[in-house]
Parts: sequence; structure tokens; C-alpha cells
Amino acid sequence: MDNLFSSNNNFVIDFSDELTQICHSFRLSENVFFWEFSKTKDGKKTFRLLIKENPYPFSQEIKPSTFLVLTIMEISLVTKTGRWEVYYGGVASNRKKEKILYNEPERLKEFVLKQSELSLKNYKSSFPPFGCCSKWEKCANEERCIHENLLYATSCQYRQNLENGNNFYKKG
Repeated sequence: MDNLFSSNNNFVIDFSDELTQICHSFRLSENVFFWEFSKTKDGKKTFRLLIKENPYPFSQEIKPSTFLVLTIMEISLVTKTGRWEVYYGGVASNRKKEKILYNEPERLKEFVLKQSELSLKNYKSSFPPFGCCSKWEKCANEERCIHENLLYATSCQYRQNLENGNNFYKKG
């Protein structure tokens, strides 16, 4: 995972270890989060933290452009005010805004990590819902989803039942 960028497109804070820990706590691969840098016409730098959902079933022929992407937040440095502006939650037209002073990097880091974790907790795949997959019996016995693509599996109705304490198929 990349660091966030600084004045010459390298950011001041390294989030990689913490984002990796969040991925592991959700049993996801480390490449779920990624950063994207852009510059507006007026020169404002914007950094976007994104979640990448690999297509399923995965194939080597699939191009990276077909991966599903969710923007967790956009971070801009407003040099006039010396603040980071963080836009997060919901679709772009309905996003919330948090202002964090440039000299408060730990507060920015804490905010980014909290929003990243909340985004994964509330993540819903863009794949259509399905009842269950071929692993339903193993999921029932382990009382959790064991699918290899856990972001895709957020569309599984049986996973949602398991997470809500409804295990219909557990043996014994």
C-alpha cells in the first residue's frame, strides 16, 4: 500500500501498517485499499482512499479496470487555511466534510483509519444478492463466511444470516 503524499506527491503520514491490520482483521488481502492522487485545474492536490473489490470468479484475463471501486474519502490540502479537508461517507453529492489542521497529522491519521474500518464494516458488494454459495455447509459449521472473496461475499444472504446469529444449517 502506498503512503499518502506530501508536497512533492508524497504524503506526510504512512498509513500502510494500520491499513494492513484493518485488512487482516476483516480477513481480506492487503491490496484492498489503495490511494489515488490527482490535481485540480486550480492546483489543489487531492488524495482519494479507495476500496478495490476484485471481480468474482477471478480470472487472469480480467483487466484491472473491471475491478469495482468504492471511494472511502477524498483528502485535500487547502494551503490558504493550512487545513486538510476530508470528504467522506455516501455519494459525492451527499458527503460529509471534516476539517483538520495541517499540523495535526495524528488526528488526520486516526480519522482516516476510523473511516476505513467503518467503510469495510458497512461495505456492500455491487454484485447482486445471492442465497448462498457452494461453501454453505462449511460456513454453517464454522459459523462464519469462509468464501475466498469476502468483499464479493457481502452479497451472500446466508452470510448476513450468520452475522445476525441465524445459523440454519449447523450440524450437531
